[in-house]
Amino acid sequence: MTAKKILVVDDSNEDRELMKVILESRGYVVTEASNGRQAIELINSDRPDLVFMDIRMPRVDGISASKLLKLDPLTRDIPLIIITSFAMHDEIEKIARDTGCADYLSKPIDIRKTIEMVEKHIGKAE
Repeated sequence: MTAKKILVVDDSNEDRELMKVILESRGYVVTEASNGRQAIELINSDRPDLVFMDIRMPRVDGISASKLLKLDPLTRDIPLIIITSFAMHDEIEKIARDTGCADYLSKPIDIRKTIEMVEKHIGKAE
């Protein structure tokens, strides 16, 4: 069986690296993008099982990229999880609903919550 693939999209090198270490230590295959445009290109060429998408990024932000991915029949079923440093949980939940995202994760990144969220949406790594 093939390992499950996760794309981490964030303009922060440190946050991407932390997510990569957390997820790879659990057996997931991780790819990275630093903006929404790069994420869309990677998703279209190599479909991940799950995407973590930061909201605020240069070029194409996470909200715009998520909306585009959810409109495309080829990518709409990939679970997208917003990652953000916003403190207003009601606002984050609304953004997640409005963009069709499956869930959200607040920064700073919590290892336990990250793994729980991944397993909730795509199960354990193979």
